[in-house]
Amino acid sequence: MSTVAREREAGAVVEERLLADSRRFYLFFGGLQGRLGTDHFEFMRSAGVLGCSRLFLRDPHRAWYQRGLPGIGEDVHAVARYLEQRIASSGASEVRFVGNCMGGYAALLFCSLLRTGRAIAFAPQTLIGPGALEWHPGQPVADAYAGMFAHRNDRHIYDLPEWLRIHTPELEGEVYCSANYPIDIAHAEALRGFPNIAIHHVDMDGHGVSRFLRQQGRLKEILSA
Repeated sequence: MSTVAREREAGAVVEERLLADSRRFYLFFGGLQGRLGTDHFEFMRSAGVLGCSRLFLRDPHRAWYQRGLPGIGEDVHAVARYLEQRIASSGASEVRFVGNCMGGYAALLFCSLLRTGRAIAFAPQTLIGPGALEWHPGQPVADAYAGMFAHRNDRHIYDLPEWLRIHTPELEGEVYCSANYPIDIAHAEALRGFPNIAIHHVDMDGHGVSRFLRQQGRLKEILSA
């Protein structure tokens, strides 16, 4: 494997490693805690992607990336333009958007905005408008929603299924959620009917489906498919 690589950091927001001989570029999006359901390096190691070009983003605003990222731009559209540039620089022929929880929403959204690659989302929230507060009455999710809505503008994208129906109904993706956690099931099932999005109900309890799949040794199969 070539050792030619470039690593970038923009504060704690972006971590990137590009490998000259990597045909696949993984874009990872952190959730509310800035992780992928576990330490992101451990997630990537378990997924077998350390030998691939990769970029990891976290949203310090905890606003589902709607408020953009410091040093990159002020909304999701600016972040999409940044990612488009990074994909071009990577030289990769295959792109995967991967995220957990809030990051799962981002993986699906940015895959749609860029109209390229495939999304892999673990327990994503797909409906994040004001009505979603009824689904998440406790902290810290309710606080994150309130903070996002306090900065609401016309460029925010809250209803992911509606966005996909209008812009990219052909989007390709895999969605994994707990088979026994009603909130995550509702978010996942909101994507039912898109012909190229497969919804997988994992036999487990709770929200931590990415952590469960890592413990089961299934991440490598999922991310390399």
